[in-house]
Amino acid sequence: MAIRTLLPPPWKSLEPLIDQSLDEGFGFLARLRDEYESGRTRFDLPGETLLGAFDASTLVGIGGLTRDPYVSNRDIGRVRHVYVTPGYRRRGFGRALLAAIEQAAHQHFVMLTLRADSLDGKQFYERIGYVRANLASATHYLLLSRVN
Repeated sequence: MAIRTLLPPPWKSLEPLIDQSLDEGFGFLARLRDEYESGRTRFDLPGETLLGAFDASTLVGIGGLTRDPYVSNRDIGRVRHVYVTPGYRRRGFGRALLAAIEQAAHQHFVMLTLRADSLDGKQFYERIGYVRANLASATHYLLLSRVN
């Protein structure tokens, strides 16, 4: 297992993940592609990143970090577009992606927010320490201590 940057995004390698996510009823990876190509979300501001989880050379998961676009506080980051292909779930790939995202976030943010759309997703985030949020823009958050 390896976690590596996906910038610039390798769209050809990401197509199978996008197709699988759409088959499961998740549109957020297709939205990732649209937002990136339009320039709306480029993962290029301080603290932002887009990462991939690999099993040898096979891309099996993706996850990103941006400033939270739904709040004015620049100290809040947002976990974005986390997806692991079904055959690789519950094998540590999602946890490794989140650990790498959180490590990158510590230098730039004091809190991370996210929106989980499925019960499985909500349970996953809660198992790794995220707290349920009653916010219009987020279902979960994690408080960080900044590392300088």
